[in-house]
Amino acid sequence: SVSHKPNAHAGRRKMVLLRVKREIREFVVETKTTASLEDLTTEVGSIHNLMLVAEQLAGQVKQLAKHGPMRKQPGCDDVTGELIDPIKEKSSNPDHDPLGYRVGKPPGPEVAKVLTRTADECLAVIDKKQAESKTVMRREKIQEAIANIKGAVMIAYPMNVPTHDIIRIILEGKHDIQVR
Repeated sequence: SVSHKPNAHAGRRKMVLLRVKREIREFVVETKTTASLEDLTTEVGSIHNLMLVAEQLAGQVKQLAKHGPMRKQPGCDDVTGELIDPIKEKSSNPDHDPLGYRVGKPPGPEVAKVLTRTADECLAVIDKKQAESKTVMRREKIQEAIANIKGAVMIAYPMNVPTHDIIRIILEGKHDIQVR
């Protein structure tokens, strides 16, 4: 008599991991073997762009924690519109932004720690080490990290950061992604 064992893999969809490398960015995506190249390209592009947004946002939030919200015009006083003397600014404000982009009034130390920690956690989600450990990059995980940053910013600035601050522009989805 011949016994028939059902194939354990018969009902499963076959999946494959793809390691995507682009310049300094590297990540792993999981896809079906039956996925079209067009769908795969769209998904990879979407994840890549979301990673760029997360990276820019995290970097800006770290600056927010150190130097406070952005100025309307870099290097100019928001009230008078006059150019700021960087030497006077440095001597009178220990939290001044050496590049002149931010006002030099950061949130309190505890809130700044929360902002920095949340930004670091976001950067860890999109870190190249994830690809090295074959961790699949999921859009939802990046979106969650961005949402956590938004929450931390709202804790630090309950009335929100100014409309001209790049953090607000990114969080409102009005930012054009550019690699810097």
